[in-house]
Amino acid sequence: MLTSRAEIILRSIVRQYITKAVPVSSSSILEDCGLDICSATIRNEVVRLEIEGYILRPHHSAGSIPADKGYRYYVESLKDVELPTNDKFLIRHLFHQVEKEMEEWLNLTVAVLSQRVQSMAVVTMPRQTQGKVHHIELVSLQDNLVLVVLILRGAKVKQQLVNFENVVSQPELTLISNRLNDAYDGLTRFQIEQKPLGLNHDELKVKDSLVKMMRGEDERKAVSPFLTGCIICWNSPNFTRTRELRR
Repeated sequence: MLTSRAEIILRSIVRQYITKAVPVSSSSILEDCGLDICSATIRNEVVRLEIEGYILRPHHSAGSIPADKGYRYYVESLKDVELPTNDKFLIRHLFHQVEKEMEEWLNLTVAVLSQRVQSMAVVTMPRQTQGKVHHIELVSLQDNLVLVVLILRGAKVKQQLVNFENVVSQPELTLISNRLNDAYDGLTRFQIEQKPLGLNHDELKVKDSLVKMMRGEDERKAVSPFLTGCIICWNSPNFTRTRELRR
């Protein structure tokens, strides 16, 4: 565990290295950290940080470079940072503007995150190994054409059209929806297939539609992660050959 003084010095090293991408000297640390100590004390603390694996120094008289352990400590110490009120308002406003589809939320999330940290950001889609039913809705479109809406746990929405043999009213479809929700809530497609329910012909069509949609989701290939902010990274001091990278 670092002392409060060592933590302040480590934060100064990480901040300056992120900004300038050059080894941080003891004099720079002294100017930046605001501690009422001499440069010799700074050097002693730097030696301890190096011994404990928080920083690296190419040679004895060189400046300090954060090691992986130092970066990790710095990131974990930022967990209680509070965003300014205006930034919170802007982020809430942006999320209210998007559709309530998971892909839209993730696209916006990765963009906001990249802008806030001024670096590349990566966000992945949450995905269960097997989809489970959260809600089923049947909507009458015209005559005997019915839209089956399936919401899986994890906010994934699937839809499929089903032709009923007979014309069914919306109140009747609502009753069927309620029955299926009571029976299938939280079940996987395998559990739905194995559960006897005494369904009529049209209800069996709905069941087959649910199983088909869930099978397609279960067998779907992993979604590529959402990524943005490469240009921000390339323009940072850490990349001195930006032109070649852009090519």
